[in-house]
Amino acid sequence: MTDDPTVGRNLGVLGIFLGAHVLLALLMRLAPIISTLHALVTVAVGIVVAATRPRRMTAYVIAYIGGAEVLWRMTSAGIAWELGKYEVSIVLAVALLRMPKRRNVTLILGYLGLLLPSALLTVGTLELEDARQQLSFNLSGPVALTLCVIFFSGTRLETADLKKTFFAFIAPVLGIAALAYLSTATAAAIEFARASNIETSGGFGPNQVSAMLGLALLFSILILFERKLPWRARAPLLGIAVILAAQSALTFSRGGIILAFLSTIAAVVYLARDARVRVTIVLLAVLLFGVGKYLVIPRLEAFTAGKLSERYSTVDPSGRSLLAGYDLQIFEANPIMGVGPGVATHMRQELGHAGAAHTEYTRMLAEHGLLGAVAILILVLLGVRTFLGAKTLGSRAYVIAMLIWFVGFLAINAMRLVAPCFLLGLACSIAFSSQLPPRPR
Repeated sequence: MTDDPTVGRNLGVLGIFLGAHVLLALLMRLAPIISTLHALVTVAVGIVVAATRPRRMTAYVIAYIGGAEVLWRMTSAGIAWELGKYEVSIVLAVALLRMPKRRNVTLILGYLGLLLPSALLTVGTLELEDARQQLSFNLSGPVALTLCVIFFSGTRLETADLKKTFFAFIAPVLGIAALAYLSTATAAAIEFARASNIETSGGFGPNQVSAMLGLALLFSILILFERKLPWRARAPLLGIAVILAAQSALTFSRGGIILAFLSTIAAVVYLARDARVRVTIVLLAVLLFGVGKYLVIPRLEAFTAGKLSERYSTVDPSGRSLLAGYDLQIFEANPIMGVGPGVATHMRQELGHAGAAHTEYTRMLAEHGLLGAVAILILVLLGVRTFLGAKTLGSRAYVIAMLIWFVGFLAINAMRLVAPCFLLGLACSIAFSSQLPPRPR
């Protein structure tokens, strides 16, 4: 991947675009109808773009939906809970009608096909409306993932396109950060403990808020690593990265920061092999370390009365191991086809723990049985194939970072959001772009 100074040339427009989403988020919080309209307009625009515009522009729309999904949820948009996944699926279905050649189709359709037979068990076990909700919750993610892989595997994104894709995701996430900050600043009293905090998460689920802030942080850092990025663009982006990191940390949901950190380290392993990029990485690392250690962390420690370090020094899985253990028990008793998508949720309640699965891998075993196990192996094969398809140091760095985030997210948050679907698809685009013909100039 080559460097491109596009961000620097369009800094003013980019600043307006990002800042507008902070204001938009505040308006959404004040009037949920604005959030509803925003979601509906987004899908309408996405369909038009997919039907009429170049594929790279559809990639921007998918990134934007991925970043806006949690924003819609936390501002009480009057839409279906899984609308983010529905929107991505609808937009990509339209886009795929215009794609003459498609890659990874057999592999990823095999993954989806293996998950469908167990749906009959859900329909036969649960009441009709409950079955519909469970199938939507548990299968809308795999459908979106399938379409993302097929679309992005055949979509060439140049370096400038990739940056725009990153910023399309970051913009609505800045709105999430603004709402989280507002909730934190206006709370009468916040009690921090060794658990996630809903008040510092904008009044919404800390796991989802933390994950989106962390992914936007990862995208910000990857842009910062661009060697030719001018400092007039690098400085505000550094500020955005610090804000995202601080607000993600304050949710006390550790997944967002941890996944961003692990993915960044993996990217650095490859980027640092280029001597020219290595200088940029060292300078950024020193700067970020200094700002974090001497400015940000001491203030967060003081604000949380020392609870921040306590929270992030613990390694307990916050009940996820218990849920995963129940899933494995269910799988052991129903090894062939599992119990059906969503049925395990009810069975875990009988075992003493309410709530949906947090680990997608054990959920697939419990609810899809050996068919789910094979589907997991297909995802592993696709991940390996994608990594090996990236030929340059830059593309390999981006791909490994995205694959680590994808694998980690599914391990701790299952497929609650469309973001991991988008990210695996984006990794496919980066890996296979070199095998696609260049776009006409």
